Amino acid sequence: MVGLHQDWWEQDFHLHTTCSDGSLRPVELLESLAGLGIRHVAITDHESVRAYQDLDAHRVPTGLELHPGIELDCQWQDFEVHLLGLDFQPDHPDLTAYLEHIHQVRRAQYLRLMQAINRELREEFLTPETVFPPETDTWMKPHIFQRLGQHPRFQHLDPEDRYRFFKEWLADRGLRVEIPRLRLAEGIDLIHRAGGYAVLAHPGYYWKHGMAFPESLRVMKEMGLDGLEVFYPYYQPNASEFPTEAAAIETVLTLYQWGQEFHLLMTRGSDIHRPEHRTERYLHLRRVQQAVAALLGPTPLDVRDLAGEGA
Repeated sequence: MVGLHQDWWEQDFHLHTTCSDGSLRPVELLESLAGLGIRHVAITDHESVRAYQDLDAHRVPTGLELHPGIELDCQWQDFEVHLLGLDFQPDHPDLTAYLEHIHQVRRAQYLRLMQAINRELREEFLTPETVFPPETDTWMKPHIFQRLGQHPRFQHLDPEDRYRFFKEWLADRGLRVEIPRLRLAEGIDLIHRAGGYAVLAHPGYYWKHGMAFPESLRVMKEMGLDGLEVFYPYYQPNASEFPTEAAAIETVLTLYQWGQEFHLLMTRGSDIHRPEHRTERYLHLRRVQQAVAALLGPTPLDVRDLAGEGA
């Protein structure tokens, strides 16, 4: 498993393609990473491994090592959490059966949602053909919102505000989808049965939203959790949870310490969905790297200096 210290800065184990809610096809995504110093890659589409089925081995760019990956929606107490599976068997029968089931559920739910929205718009604006690319395995809200943004009623929306606006728009009209989630223990077990490692994705968000840390990590470790996505670009323009880069870096440093305390694998991921996010997220991850290097060194760290916010 590539998750050891010397490999952090050559890995991106959290990436999305058009097989779920990303905007690049698998080969386009891999080609976009060329020249960025990345060697180890996992495509972690939401509840899909189709990217690995669609990619021919000879189309993986030279210098990249592709690791099996997936992101599962799970439930932990009152929290929706995302679980990364890494280095598993993509065609394991138990995983295949679960993915086929959840895809059927999603399709039925989103067909009903599209019909309800069409009644609200008083026209057949949303159809599977206009909303979901043919290679999309996992139907999700971003596909609906992308298409709705093309409607004359909503073309004034800034793309960065679209997700928040449409979530509220649907809620105001009582329109929702109910997608069942695996319990976290079930998700961990499923990944283990497929021979992989179970890694908690972007834990800083759960901590920010009230999950009890580090107590939760202790319980999850006892349940079989293998790793923690420590290095993640929490600071993003217009994000409310981490208003400064210093706050984001400080969160990563705390997660790093907890990863050490609980002997968890620590991974790095950009969670890129659109290519325009790549540059800013990798620059932020590089500054996170500098922060961790300073933590491991003899000099005390002031995260404000690393983020350019010091005196």
